[in-house]
Amino acid sequence: MAVPGDAFALAPGKCEVTAHLKLGRAQAVSKCQPFIGPSTQRRVNHHRAVIKCANIRATGGTEHDIYVTLNGPWKYPGQTSTITCPIRSSLAGYWQQTN
Repeated sequence: MAVPGDAFALAPGKCEVTAHLKLGRAQAVSKCQPFIGPSTQRRVNHHRAVIKCANIRATGGTEHDIYVTLNGPWKYPGQTSTITCPIRSSLAGYWQQTN
């Protein structure tokens, strides 16, 4: 029998993060499936999507990139965490954080 704190704990390997374009802007989505039952391995209580965006600054011969890392909101398993790059940015990377 699970104790109340373990009721929505997550089994390892049930999380995923994807990136796609939405209205021309890069978007990362983090999803984790809830797991009900005992587990002796590390469990995830919260998750969030993290996205790295490259902002192009200046015009002409002085163009350069400024990299910005944006964190999505922490969500419980069963909910989705979404974060989108700002306008005039391109996707440089994405990943998922758990705790």
